[in-house]
Amino acid sequence: MKRILCSIVLLGTTTVFAASFAGLTHEIHFDKNSDHIPASEVRAFVEWKIEKQQAFGDGEYDIGATINNRFNVTPDLAQRRADAMKSLIQSLGIREIKTGILDETSSRSTQQLSDTGYVMFQPPCTKTGYCEPKPIPGWKPSELNK
Repeated sequence: MKRILCSIVLLGTTTVFAASFAGLTHEIHFDKNSDHIPASEVRAFVEWKIEKQQAFGDGEYDIGATINNRFNVTPDLAQRRADAMKSLIQSLGIREIKTGILDETSSRSTQQLSDTGYVMFQPPCTKTGYCEPKPIPGWKPSELNK
């Protein structure tokens, strides 16, 4: 389900990932019937964002939320959740954000999956196709410091 959502949200992009989706996707868990992001989820997201930014620099962010009428996740609730995630990301200084809403009707879906939003990070290196962690600025191996 997560990979399907990631793929759908990222359909508009033409970049190729050298890293896995799992490493560049963060889940945000909402309470049932809520569009409020719990404080623990905000902290977890901020830590994840800092980690990705330190490893890859600034990049683009995409948001995914699901609709699932079986679990009372209406289009309106899914949009409010996407808006809450977008607001969180914008509060951290990121302006360019793509949003996608997926209508999930799979019989394998659960309440927990239906109450999960996704933030996908696309490092700038995806345009070059070479995504390796950035070296630490100013660091040089000892043999080069002679």
